[in-house]
Amino acid sequence: MVTLLSQALLGIALLMVLGAVVELRTAWRFSRLRRGHVGDGGRVEVEGIVEDAGALLEAPLSRRACVLFSLVLQRQRKDGSGRNALLFVEQRPFVVVADAQRLAADPQRVVVTGLDAVDTVLPFLPQGVLGLLVARFGHMAQVWAEDYVLRGRESCLPTGAKVFALLQDGQLLTVSTKPLHQIAKGARGRALQAVAFAVPLVLAGLWLRSL
Repeated sequence: MVTLLSQALLGIALLMVLGAVVELRTAWRFSRLRRGHVGDGGRVEVEGIVEDAGALLEAPLSRRACVLFSLVLQRQRKDGSGRNALLFVEQRPFVVVADAQRLAADPQRVVVTGLDAVDTVLPFLPQGVLGLLVARFGHMAQVWAEDYVLRGRESCLPTGAKVFALLQDGQLLTVSTKPLHQIAKGARGRALQAVAFAVPLVLAGLWLRSL
């Protein structure tokens, strides 16, 4: 029993450390960037505006015109049991207009980050959400939601949004709705927090293993 508890604590600590490594990589990626222009060489951050590349999406909850959205649809019974969730993600190619130039952004290759998420309790199924459920479950879509309390968490990248883009020698790598130095600062903070939680778990796990 003690061995199992020790392994569990060390396993949780390992996951936290791995998460910290991912956050530190994000912080390094966005640190020491200089503000520049599209034609500049090296790694620069430029400001731009999102425009569609001919095909638009409608966010399922806010109904905003966008080029990318994600929706976490959670259900649970009124007594709190039976909780589970579905993830829906849709995206379209778009462009970032910066310095009077149009930078093509393929969501399959360009990292999009910094999107704000909005949580909403759903007293009924909005048409956009129902369409997503029908596409996944067919005629069983209504059954999936029946007699459940539903909550949706939506993020989207709307057209016309101001964004901050990371360019490497003119190539578009990352698009963010927040300044990239803020993304880096937040990632560093989360990494330090994860390590601070992991260290006591490692010590406790090693102590239990020594018994």
